Amino acid sequence: MQKENEIYNETGVIKFPRGVYGFEGEKSFKISIPDESTPLAYLQEISSNLRFIVVDAFSVFKDYDVVIEKYDADAINLEKEEDAIVLCIVNMKNPVEDSTVNLLAPLVINKKNKVGIQIIMDKSSYSVEEPLFLETKCNK
Repeated sequence: MQKENEIYNETGVIKFPRGVYGFEGEKSFKISIPDESTPLAYLQEISSNLRFIVVDAFSVFKDYDVVIEKYDADAINLEKEEDAIVLCIVNMKNPVEDSTVNLLAPLVINKKNKVGIQIIMDKSSYSVEEPLFLETKCNK
């Protein structure tokens, strides 16, 4: 699945019945966009201080190709690809130019029912630490 840039200005609570890997007990999140001039957003767990920085990977990685297996789509009742929002967790580093993105295990959210799942694309060549600012690194 490939998508054009998508603005993910979702309101309301997004449920992750299985949680997010490493945080399986955290199941209810909200998306907030701190600065609309960047593709980054927060995925904030509503009852704790847990907050992930996420990115709409399609806005940064133009050739990113997500394959959602049927069992994953079924788990969130995703019937059409266009109903999916795909976000990837960012690992911010110092300096910020060294930050990475987990393209191997994206978060897939069904925007119709606001249910999400983190999938692992084990048949892909993506990494959990893809450089976020690849162009910056290439120009050094």
